[in-house]
Amino acid sequence: MVIIVMKIAQLQLSCYFVAKQTRWQLLYMVIASLTIAFAYTSFQLLVLFDPVWIWMDRTWMLAMVLVILCFLFYENIRSRLLCLVIGGCQGEMLYSIISQKISLSSIIGSFSFLDTMSVSASCILIWALFEQIPVYVDSKKQIKGTRQP
Repeated sequence: MVIIVMKIAQLQLSCYFVAKQTRWQLLYMVIASLTIAFAYTSFQLLVLFDPVWIWMDRTWMLAMVLVILCFLFYENIRSRLLCLVIGGCQGEMLYSIISQKISLSSIIGSFSFLDTMSVSASCILIWALFEQIPVYVDSKKQIKGTRQP
């Protein structure tokens, strides 16, 4: 029950931030999140039907695919995280619908989904931290002939 509440809260918060965007930004967000949703669902179906292609932990492989897609679509961290959460939630729901059609049981918002989202969000946050390191170093660099207070 707690997982469902967390999932609904994530989706509501994401939809709140999406609602603040312009029409063209919203259209772009829809396209990006649907792409991430289809990639998530395709990867999960690949794991289900042809697991030979999975050569490392599937959580990490899926997280890397989602992170790369987020980096291809957006430049700032807020939009990347927003697109990741919305696309991941949509992909999880789509995968659950497909797996029920083929008589498999799938739990929406399982711990493996939350692990994948956590790893993906952590990778995006770490990358944002690495992007800020040169800015910090440049701000601390002393200009020749001047003193810093």
